[in-house]
Amino acid sequence: MNNENPSAKLGGRWLTAAAGLLTCIALPGQAAELTSNFTAGVGWSDNITRTRGNEIDETMALAGAQINYTTDKPDLFADAQINANYVTYLDNTVGDEFLGGAVITGEYFFSPEVFSWILDYNFGQQVFNPLQPARPGNRENVSYFTTGPRLTIPLSSRWFAGADATSSNVTYANRPNNNNRGAATVRYGRTMTDNRSI
Repeated sequence: MNNENPSAKLGGRWLTAAAGLLTCIALPGQAAELTSNFTAGVGWSDNITRTRGNEIDETMALAGAQINYTTDKPDLFADAQINANYVTYLDNTVGDEFLGGAVITGEYFFSPEVFSWILDYNFGQQVFNPLQPARPGNRENVSYFTTGPRLTIPLSSRWFAGADATSSNVTYANRPNNNNRGAATVRYGRTMTDNRSI
């Protein structure tokens, strides 16, 4: 049986993109906290497709990595969490899969507390057919990327006003629902403490 899985290939590409974003965020000279761990293992299921009849045995091999990165400087905030697992089905009854996710948030301040550029990236899996259980062949990779400028204008020592403009891209591995989005918001609030506002 052909075990090529386009969704797995797309997952690998998005993991590479997430790692690239993480590399760009981790600027030289910036104090940061980076932790990682790697796993490998094997597993077995007596009903890999989770059906009531015609159960299929399958043996799996898994390799994974988890990376957490954070930095908080006057001109840069970044937080990244990547959990990636590649599953190979050794009996070739179903195609190989990329499972896991990435959540990356960053904000670079051109002028501290006044003008910045934000970035949000989310990657994970969704069930393709909600009427069927989550199983190989019924999962697809979905990614959501948002970026844009943020302006905050101090009106006094406590009060502020601001505006955001963002552009977003949503990509589905299987469904023809890819789309681009744009949004603009205005903000008005009061700083309660150094770390909280309303």
